[in-house]
Amino acid sequence: LAAMLEAEAQPEQAAPVGWRTWGRVFIVWVSCCVASGVLPGLALFTTLFAEAGVFASVCKSGQEIPCDEQFLMLNGVMQIGQSLSLFALLPIGFIYDTFGAKYCGTVGGVLVVVAMAGLIVPVLGAANGMDETTAPVLIPVMLIMDFGAMMNSYCFFGFVWHLPGWTNFVLALSTSTYQISALVPMVFQSIMQHTSLTLAPLIGIHASLVACAAFGCSLAGVDIDEFYSEAKRALGVPLPRPTGDLKIGEKISKAWHAFRLDLCDHLYMVNALAMAQCFTGLYASLSGAYGKALFGTQEDGDKLAALQTTITFSAGLCGPIFARLADLLGLVSFSWFLTLMFCVGGGLFGQRSWRAQQVASVGMQLFTTLQNLLINRYILFYSPPNRMGVYTGVLVVFITCFFLPIMGGVSAWIESGEDDTKDRFYIPLFWTSMAGLVFLLIFNIRLMVQGFPETPRLLPEDETEMAMMFSCRTLDEVAEVTGLTKQQVLRELADPDPSHIKMLFARVDPEKVGEMLEKQDEDAFIDMLEQAPDAEEEEHMLMLDEPGYVPVKQEDTEALAAPLLDTKQAAAVTAAAAAAWAPAAPTHATPVAPAATAPTNGPLTSEQVRALGKRLDAMIGAGDAEGIRRFLLEEPIDNQWLAFVDMEEWMTPEEGDAQEKAFNRLIPPKQFAKLLKERKELRGLVTKLMKRELKKNLKKVTGRRK
Repeated sequence: LAAMLEAEAQPEQAAPVGWRTWGRVFIVWVSCCVASGVLPGLALFTTLFAEAGVFASVCKSGQEIPCDEQFLMLNGVMQIGQSLSLFALLPIGFIYDTFGAKYCGTVGGVLVVVAMAGLIVPVLGAANGMDETTAPVLIPVMLIMDFGAMMNSYCFFGFVWHLPGWTNFVLALSTSTYQISALVPMVFQSIMQHTSLTLAPLIGIHASLVACAAFGCSLAGVDIDEFYSEAKRALGVPLPRPTGDLKIGEKISKAWHAFRLDLCDHLYMVNALAMAQCFTGLYASLSGAYGKALFGTQEDGDKLAALQTTITFSAGLCGPIFARLADLLGLVSFSWFLTLMFCVGGGLFGQRSWRAQQVASVGMQLFTTLQNLLINRYILFYSPPNRMGVYTGVLVVFITCFFLPIMGGVSAWIESGEDDTKDRFYIPLFWTSMAGLVFLLIFNIRLMVQGFPETPRLLPEDETEMAMMFSCRTLDEVAEVTGLTKQQVLRELADPDPSHIKMLFARVDPEKVGEMLEKQDEDAFIDMLEQAPDAEEEEHMLMLDEPGYVPVKQEDTEALAAPLLDTKQAAAVTAAAAAAWAPAAPTHATPVAPAATAPTNGPLTSEQVRALGKRLDAMIGAGDAEGIRRFLLEEPIDNQWLAFVDMEEWMTPEEGDAQEKAFNRLIPPKQFAKLLKERKELRGLVTKLMKRELKKNLKKVTGRRK
């Protein structure tokens, strides 16, 4: 199907990506690697903070530092910070939609710099005997750092439209920045071993590098205007931008309602991943303390912690390979593969053998890395395509709500055990791994028996919103005009590769769209218009001084009005136009709208058609909504059609787009629906214009006429 669609939608081979674009991708990739914070190297960072004396105040008198209680406290703070920061996925998504990738990368990097500076406080406090006072600073610092690192990682998503056909590669690169940044604590440790530098100045140096990374995102990142410009270039048609009113509460509420439709299915997955994450997360973050208890020395603990960091880095390099593996195996088989990796880790982590620990660490790290891929693929079967981001955020928050109490309970179990013994860690982790395995098996068996829904279950407004992209009311109609099934349409809409949307546009048959519009009853047709979104009222308000739109000139109006109207009417138009477009008028002055003129009757000459279009253009440029309304209600429909078609001859595409935005602002769809009720003949004009617009868009998408 993909090959067939691509042959239809892209008759010519896509232009290769330029070296400048790849250069920008590389700069952003390096910047995101540097600004990923401390979580990727959590296991080794926990050891470094413990050895620096952070939370040493919780150790018992006379106990060797670092102690187990110190590791448990550090682990708890970092795990809670990481878990709570996941709740930030929802607001970060809205920030990205509103301000763009460059903003997220730059502001996120700055937040990481601020958090890095704050991280120096507990380290210096521990070195100067103030640990009990300064150690709690670590809690808000970790929250800020995790939030900033997550926001910074969104900088990568700005390149989706710059690299059509490379979407999975872009997503894999974005994920790899997290794993590759796990090298940072290893670099710290090596420098500390070979120089006299301590942890505090190294954190300061890292903070300065993160500042450079934020600057790199501001230079090479994609701003929101470029993002939508590239989307239009890649698709051939513009994407709708989010309106100024984000309606965050409403969107989250609707995503939750959509999520609840399949809540039973989700609970199986949530329980499995929450329990499994608890085991793999605690093993990795407590590896320093567990290695010491298992092998007997602190050096062994440091070695096991370093092993986690090395494997995390290696898993990041292999991310694109495993993404391809998921595609080849299918989601059910891929889920069984993850369960196998989890079994390997759970079965070998208790062995007092370095070989066993290496294999166990590989299995658990692969599970931790690839579970995100499992979630992303799983979401495609359930989420409405137009709510993918918020729906994913709701699922991750749901998993976190299950994960936090489980992790808290297991951590308390470990803390209650006997000091410096293997069983203190092994027994709680073993039973947690067994519970995780049971839930994973239940989840996989249910997947095999029940499978996935054929299509996501949609809220009524979701289906309407997606169908209107294709001038249809329902996805069944979209399937009819594209020659696909409804299931195939939803799969294409949900695919993260933007070229699939382009393929859908390329398959639309304008004649079938026109036939459906003509068959609709009057109420349904008006209802479709009333549900269409209004033009944005901030970024897209075309004002007179906006460079994209140049209305008809005064001399053109004077020259062309006379053949169309009688002398008195022509004088009125000329005077009004002169008042509206007088050269001496200030740039930001509110123009005087051209006076409404009487409708023309009978067939028009080409000069009269041109003059009629110029007059409409003058009213749009002057912001004369009342004049436009009278034009639509009183001018013969055939004359309006000829004027609209003729405008394409004397307007550039840019001017036409700008004029269309200005018209939609003055006469939004809901207002146009009211006009339809007053003059039913307008429906035929709207249908013809929609068909014509579809054909124009198809020409842009496919490079040929349909």
